[in-house]
Formats: sequence, structure tokens, C-alpha cells
Amino acid sequence: MLAGFLIGFSNNLCQLSFYGMINFFGKKTVSRFTIGTATSGLSIIILRAIITVIFGDNNQSNIIPIAIYLSVAVFFTIVDLFLNLRMFKTPEYKSKIKNAISLLNP
Repeated sequence: MLAGFLIGFSNNLCQLSFYGMINFFGKKTVSRFTIGTATSGLSIIILRAIITVIFGDNNQSNIIPIAIYLSVAVFFTIVDLFLNLRMFKTPEYKSKIKNAISLLNP
């Protein structure tokens, strides 16, 4: 239960942080990010449904479905962090941040 809380908390924190960071790119990028977030949320719900269908929901002591879900969630969280860190190194992102900082500090 603690691991589920930590995954949910870190995913929420990452998502909100990334929304704040991509705001500098304009509404087209924010729209694509929102669609990607919705698609990933739908995918994880479908994954949970598939795991429930395969393993059932009667046996509370079966740890295999929990391990599968947890490993998939951790994997995609790491991939998400890697891709976002890669985006932060792009010249376009650095330019947008530099312009935003210069607007804040005239």
C-alpha cells in the first residue's frame, strides 16, 4: 500500500511540475501533453482491468498482480522522467526558459 501511495504521489508531483514547465511552449504543446497524459491514464486503467480479469479479485494474498502493476508503473515513470530530462536539454526549451526568466527580471 505504501508503494502504491509513493507511485501515485510521485506521478502527481511529476505531472504537475511538467505542466508548469511546458507552459512556456504554448497551447499546442500543452494540448499534446494533456492528450498524452490522458492516454497514459487510460492505458494504466486498461492494464489494471486486464490484470484483474487474468488473476481475479478474490485472492487477496496473490502478490503477482501487484508486482506486475507496480513494475509496469515504475518502468513508465522512469521512462517519463528520462524523456522529460532529455527535453530539458533541448535548445528550444532552454531558449523558452531564458525568455521567461528575462520577462520576470526586467
